[in-house]
Amino acid sequence: MMKKWILLLSALIVIATSVVGYGVYQLMPERNRVQFNPFIHEQYSYVQINNAGIKDATSGTVEYTLPAWREDGTMQQTTFTGMKKLRSGAYIRLVSKGGYILSYNEVQPNELPATVSAKIKEDTKQ
Repeated sequence: MMKKWILLLSALIVIATSVVGYGVYQLMPERNRVQFNPFIHEQYSYVQINNAGIKDATSGTVEYTLPAWREDGTMQQTTFTGMKKLRSGAYIRLVSKGGYILSYNEVQPNELPATVSAKIKEDTKQ
């Protein structure tokens, strides 16, 4: 009899934990859910800073909308926010997951993948 109660209590604890966990997951903003989801992989894309961006007077951040190139040669217009004004002509590697930019850092031209480097050069000639 005692084993049945322990088994029933264990099953109830597992079910309650699952329900609460799912509820917390659903209440989370989508951006956070994407970051924690292990089935959505990070993607890397590269941009060249070729405009001044739009500075937010209250926070001091700068919003950039630029063509971002992936290693497979595909291009997508990407908007991201820099914590400060980025150097004109700089190459930036964006780390994104599920359509959200997680981070960015400046890279040297020799660190760009060959396909990306060619696409950026092609794009700047136009």
